[in-house]
Formats: sequence, C-alpha cells, structure tokens
Amino acid sequence: MLYKQLGSSEIKVSSCCLGTMYFGTKVSKANSHAVLDSFLDYGGNFIDTANNYAFWIGGNGEESELLLGDWMQQRGNRKDIVLATKVGAMPKDRNDPSSPLEGLRAKTIVQGCEDSLRRLKTDYIDLFYIHADLKEYPLEERWEALYQLEKSGKIRLKGSSNYELERLVASEEIGRKISDSGSAALQQKMSYLHPKTVRPGSNLRFVNDAIIDYLEEHNISLLTFSVLLSGGYEKSFEELPEAYHSEENRKKFDFVQEQAKAKNLTPSQWVLNWVAEQSDQIIPLIAASSVDQLEVNTKVFIEAI
Repeated sequence: MLYKQLGSSEIKVSSCCLGTMYFGTKVSKANSHAVLDSFLDYGGNFIDTANNYAFWIGGNGEESELLLGDWMQQRGNRKDIVLATKVGAMPKDRNDPSSPLEGLRAKTIVQGCEDSLRRLKTDYIDLFYIHADLKEYPLEERWEALYQLEKSGKIRLKGSSNYELERLVASEEIGRKISDSGSAALQQKMSYLHPKTVRPGSNLRFVNDAIIDYLEEHNISLLTFSVLLSGGYEKSFEELPEAYHSEENRKKFDFVQEQAKAKNLTPSQWVLNWVAEQSDQIIPLIAASSVDQLEVNTKVFIEAI
C-alpha cells in the first residue's frame, strides 16, 4: 500500500481511506469485521465514519461508530488506525430524517465529540470533521469548539466537509487565526461523471478545479467520496440516477468502459485511478461490503496499473 501525508501533519495514511457508512446496518457485523481485517492486511490504516451513519436507511446513526469501537477493542489495534469521524449532520429527531440537523453550535460539536469517543471506545479522534457547512452557524464558533477539543487532546486534526470554495477560504482564514492551523483535510464528492442537477436542499458539495488548486496551495488533503457512484460504473448507463443522464455523461461513461477494457481493469478501478491522478492531495474513499469487493477496489493503491 502506498502512503501519503495527511495535510501538513506528520501523520501518514494509506493512499485510500476505507469508508464504513453502512457497517452495522446494510453490512453485517461479520462482513464488516472481515473487510476491516482485510483492509489492514493490505496495508490500509485510514478509516472513515460519522456520528450519523446510517440513519436514512432505518438506523439510529450510531451503528457504524459502535461497530468500529467494538472491532478496535477486540483487535487491540487502535494505535494502528488513523480514525476520522464527523459531527453536525445528525437529525435532532432520529425517528424523523427530515427533522432539522443537530447543527454546529459549540456545545453540539463538543458533546458530539464526547459521544463519538464513547461509541468508538477511544480517548482521541485523529481527524474530526465538520460534516457540512451549515451556514446559519458562525464559522468562528465551530473553530473555537474544534480548538478547544484539540487543546484537550480529544482530537488531533481538524477537518471540513461539503464546503463551497468561497466558504472554505473564509473558514480556513478564521481557523488559522483561532488555532494557528486550519483543516488538515476536506471531504467532498467527486467522480468522473458529474450530475446535471443537485437535489434541492442537499448539503452535499462537489469538487471542482478551483477547490483542488486551493487545497494544493495550502497543503490540505482531499478525501473524495461517492467516487464509484454506488457501483454505477459496473452497470448500464440507464441504471445510473437520473441526475447523471446527459449526453456528455453518456459519452464519458462509454469512454470509461473502453479504457477499462483496454487496460484490463474494471470500470471502477479505472475511475479510482483517474480520481487519484487528478492531484497528489487526493485520497479516495472506498467502500466494500465484502472482502472480494475490497480486494478489487484496493488493487489500484497497491499495484501500479
């Protein structure tokens, strides 16, 4: 496995990060543990979760963190893991996914960290993200809370997720003033295909060239999610979500299939490789519900292709 520096820190992470969104819900405990064990066997050390995975499919949002905490405790491997989690996007009413989000008040961020530490059975989090830029909450307040957690040793590095460029720039300037260091990483949506529309009200934000330029200038890692469109590159174009149905995307989709076949890769492997090649700052998030699927997706980061 190849490794990269996480932002400007001295922490080295695997060149792909294992996302655990559906561990403990759609992915069983046994399969989740098998995938986690195999990821470490392949040389991976960077694992990503959040305090709200995966409430939208009937979970209560705690499943992924709880499973990871149990797994690390059973394996005794916490020191071998670079662990990332997030705060701010859990619905206040866990029985109603449409209810307002918990938000980014300072007390919510601090309490969210404490709750994540308890579920993860650890006394520190390596990378703690603000899950989404909820604009009704002041940037200064979230940075003050993050700095408090950093000074107390409960988090090692601070992260941002789902920010538009102008908001990211403003946030980072404030972060550097308050805590002498801004985000070590930004987590953002990125794939070879880009949707023609974005769901109204969505807090998800997409990578663009200007964001990549800014991150390169300031040595901030970019964690890319939804790279494989939930396996969409392995299906037919018609099976992709309607938001991706455009003539431009159809041509790009066909190009992926042709290039993958020519290089003896799966379409997903080709896309992962393409994303990783866009910038040295990029660390793609991969997901897997089985060891076989993990093996296919990590091949890009273990072997030169």
